[in-house]
Amino acid sequence: MKAPTGCLRPIAVNQSIAPTRKARDHTAGLILIFSALVSLIVLAHHPVIRARETGELFAEMAKKAFADRIVHGALIMLVIVQLFAFCRFARRQNIERTPVLLGLIFYSLGTVAMIGAALIDGFFLPEITASYLHTSQASADAGFALLRFCSIAIQLFTKSSVIAISMAILLWSFSFVRAGRASLLAGFIGVAAVLSQAYILVLGGSIITAHTILFVAAPQMFWYIGVGLLLVGGEL
Repeated sequence: MKAPTGCLRPIAVNQSIAPTRKARDHTAGLILIFSALVSLIVLAHHPVIRARETGELFAEMAKKAFADRIVHGALIMLVIVQLFAFCRFARRQNIERTPVLLGLIFYSLGTVAMIGAALIDGFFLPEITASYLHTSQASADAGFALLRFCSIAIQLFTKSSVIAISMAILLWSFSFVRAGRASLLAGFIGVAAVLSQAYILVLGGSIITAHTILFVAAPQMFWYIGVGLLLVGGEL
């Protein structure tokens, strides 16, 4: 006996309401997790210069030049692999969506700015220091003026990077609303990370130092770890 025609109707499922688990991305996820942890370790070993006079400043900077290059060279490599991971992340999140694409653009700009700051701090400054280490007082004063100019550039690049990457985190966090409960939690963590970064920047004053950069970067790195875990688990 045949069933009446039209009795069985297909049920349409709204994919934005009931998301399915995606294939896991171990590559991007593990890159974000381990690069975030290594970044915190590297920033904790950022050389600190303590000097009162110009000659003493040049001598101490020259002494720590090798460590400076290692730390900032490592940071450049880390931000590059993190950009690679977030490109994969954006592709998985549907890069044609406006928040995802804008987030990737802001993150790329932040990466370029961070590389600029690291190049100046880790490579330009040691070269300038070496050039003016054993010179007359007048030449040393000119070298100190160059160092002041570079320090201003480092601050501008670093703050621009923090702001741009914070915008990316906010946009991506808002895009998690339709992605599921675990992803929504990551979105809340992203918003909290950005707010805490803003609070630290305001509380810490107008200058980011070797002492405060770790606290500025820590909330951002914790969010990276959370996103990395979700990528490994197939939640994003």
